[in-house]
Amino acid sequence: MGYVAAVVLVGCSSVQPGPAQEAAVARAAKPLEGKSSIYFCRQWAYAGGGISLYPRIDGKAVATLETKTFTRVEVSPGEYEIALAYSDERDSSFFKAVQRAPVKMETLSAKAGEVYYYWIGMAGSSLFGGSLTIDHFDNKAQAHDCIQESIYVSPRTL
Repeated sequence: MGYVAAVVLVGCSSVQPGPAQEAAVARAAKPLEGKSSIYFCRQWAYAGGGISLYPRIDGKAVATLETKTFTRVEVSPGEYEIALAYSDERDSSFFKAVQRAPVKMETLSAKAGEVYYYWIGMAGSSLFGGSLTIDHFDNKAQAHDCIQESIYVSPRTL
């Protein structure tokens, strides 16, 4: 049993920190002119800490996040579906088959010049993860604390 757990954990630790200059801009939490900034931050957690999570915008994974990581995505104003998933398009067919469907958070009406923050994580733990959790932070200070205390991960191209 210990061998299986080791294989699962090794497979999940593939997140690479983004460039330092890009991280500094992201930590400033100011959107680009004419754009909206969407942040996903995952705080440290014991439960499910070795399992990667995939925040999604309009069904596409925007980054691979592990505990104490965050990403920032710049989008044009408009409507976007915000969700969270365990699987990624790069995962094996077997892994996708045993995973649950993504958890939809909301349809975001993004406005130019606005910044949106999402807290992501999971409740409970098992070989294939517990319940996915995506929510708003209680306040902007909590969101900024999460970003400052986490490693920046460059987003994927949408």
